Amino acid sequence: PERWLVPDGHSIDEKQRDEFLGFGFGPRRCPGQHLAVREAVIIIAILLRNFDEFYADAETHSPKFSSRLTMCHQNSP
Repeated sequence: PERWLVPDGHSIDEKQRDEFLGFGFGPRRCPGQHLAVREAVIIIAILLRNFDEFYADAETHSPKFSSRLTMCHQNSP
């Protein structure tokens, strides 16, 4: 979100980033924190269960990385 960007709009304000706590802290923290984390683990396990694991023949299929998953600001190059 824009609230973490410095005025130039392309870099993250480190101070703002370090002050963010997703579930809060102390007596007013999110009461559903533990449930949310457990649900996330279960959902990831269910997703991974749907994939089959297999090994490719190294002689015919060499690894090739054609893309990457990154997050960047909407206006960055």
